[in-house]
Amino acid sequence: MHASIPAYVALADQCNHPVSILMQAQPQLPGTLESLHVQQRRDVLLEVRVNARGDVTLVKMLQSSHTRDLDTAADRAARNSRYSPAMVDCKPKAGETLFRVTYDPAQE
Repeated sequence: MHASIPAYVALADQCNHPVSILMQAQPQLPGTLESLHVQQRRDVLLEVRVNARGDVTLVKMLQSSHTRDLDTAADRAARNSRYSPAMVDCKPKAGETLFRVTYDPAQE
């Protein structure tokens, strides 16, 4: 009897899950971090909303890097990424996910 419980849970997880990122596009900057005068790590956090087909319907800035070029590149990357919609009772539904970009001059 216990063997059927994990199979049931696994099946339920396949039919119920939040939005996920299938392919995360990389930000395209208009130069290097050094040329943009970025000397320390900067993070951008975006909320991405998608429809039941996984198409982006809204990108909302939650945390800015305080550098327009970095924020714009992160926004474009979020919009150019591919998403799987949320699933509720095995049916695709609109939903949202977080999209984070970290710019780190030490990693460049």
